[in-house]
Amino acid sequence: NVSGKKAFELYDTYGFPIDMTALILSEKGYSLDQKGFEEELQKQKDRSRNASKVTSGDWQVVKEAETEGFVGYDSLEAEVEILRYRKVESQKEGELYQLVFSRTPFYPEGGGQVGDKGTLEAKN
Repeated sequence: NVSGKKAFELYDTYGFPIDMTALILSEKGYSLDQKGFEEELQKQKDRSRNASKVTSGDWQVVKEAETEGFVGYDSLEAEVEILRYRKVESQKEGELYQLVFSRTPFYPEGGGQVGDKGTLEAKN
């Protein structure tokens, strides 16, 4: 009997399909601890789920504005004001802040597209 933990290591680390592992083992007269494999798989799913947990605080309003605009079609730079922000914490990325600007040249992530990246500079 081959342990589910060892079979899961083959699957998780090397990408070896569990059905192939079970087939090869049966051809050699061994059996697979399927229950042990399922337990290890569930542990991995739980670890992954916990690592992706995100908590975010309430939005803090800095300034009210009538409009927010995307200027990235015409410009790669813009003078902006921060309208609101919030703190976001994740197990994976740590502590971050989300910012909303009066105008922005940064195109957001969405629909499978990767969002723009850039820098912010202040006078000081």
